[in-house]
Amino acid sequence: MAAWVLLSALGACDTDGIGRPVSETSASITAPIAAIDAPQPRGDEDLVAVILVPSASSDDGAVTHISAWYRDDVAVEELDGSDQVPAEMTTPGEEWRLEVRGVQGDLLSEPGVDAVTIENTPPTVTATLSPAAPSSADDLIVSVETSDADGDIPSVRYTWYRDAALEAGETADTLPSDSTERGDEWYCHVEVTDAQGATADVWLGTFIENTPPTILGAIVTPQPAYSTDSLNCEPVGFDDPDGDEPAYSYQWTVDRGADGTCNCHAAEPEPLLDSSFVSRGYLISCEITPSDGDASTATVHSDAVEILNSAPTTPEIGISPAAPVTGDTLFLDIITPSADPDDDPISTEVTWTVDGVDWGSGDIVPGDEVVAGQDWAVTAIAADDADAAEPATASVTISAP
Repeated sequence: MAAWVLLSALGACDTDGIGRPVSETSASITAPIAAIDAPQPRGDEDLVAVILVPSASSDDGAVTHISAWYRDDVAVEELDGSDQVPAEMTTPGEEWRLEVRGVQGDLLSEPGVDAVTIENTPPTVTATLSPAAPSSADDLIVSVETSDADGDIPSVRYTWYRDAALEAGETADTLPSDSTERGDEWYCHVEVTDAQGATADVWLGTFIENTPPTILGAIVTPQPAYSTDSLNCEPVGFDDPDGDEPAYSYQWTVDRGADGTCNCHAAEPEPLLDSSFVSRGYLISCEITPSDGDASTATVHSDAVEILNSAPTTPEIGISPAAPVTGDTLFLDIITPSADPDDDPISTEVTWTVDGVDWGSGDIVPGDEVVAGQDWAVTAIAADDADAAEPATASVTISAP
């Protein structure tokens, strides 16, 4: 009780049987009525001494007041004479007692006493859930800020719910994307607890949006391509994080040179370009717009493919007569003529051999060249201005008349 010791040093005086100073006069001082202006203080509140009824002297002399503070019945000497206790000096669970005495000269009154127990201050929490509009490709991340006026470091608990059903295995601040699906409604309950068991909580919620698909490109097949080919427009690298089935729309661009450009089969649901649109020298490309049924994404374009020249077909040929004898004139017999898929003009080169030796060209071998025992063969090669067909051949053996 350092305050009272200090005051007793103000002047010599007698004391009563318990050490209280007494006056040689008949004057007396009433005890003040004091209170702590925080009936249920928390750790973030200062304790302030308030004198509700001051001390009074029987001789109407001037009376002053002094105070002392006790923490769990132990005097806090550094607060002697102070009218308040800073919040940072208190801790939840402590009992603080205030004693205030009236002073007149060397007289002290009985103390006016009040006491309080420091209550725990519950923690506070704020939280956000990101991203704001998640897809099934996104992790859901909870960011939390906590505070505690008592200096506690609150523990944080996360509970996740999918469509109002508890997901028992999810207890972290991050929900991985592979746990979510398009159309899910997710909630996270964030609860913080301080050292005294006080809690605060917040609920967060979000909806898993559809994710549009992506596609890397498009390619025209087959390659190389000819005027007899129907062309296919093939998607490359389709991906949908939601696992939706792909849907496509197609458009073909046919550059016909001097005949202009055809935007053929616009927004077709099928990837095929019929060969009737395909001719030698055309430059043909396609584009694909992918969709997952709900959302489309950017259109992709293929490289242009040039339609190459098609060689004429190989004719079917024979030699007439089919069983020649000495002196017969041999004729080239075209059973099925060559055709050019590009409708190009066709020229045919015809050559003959006799007994494996080149004889000459033309459609006819005169009869005076034909002798029994000879082996005659004819070769016909059809060609357009760029390419030749596979050779067609026929042969006969000359018999005696």
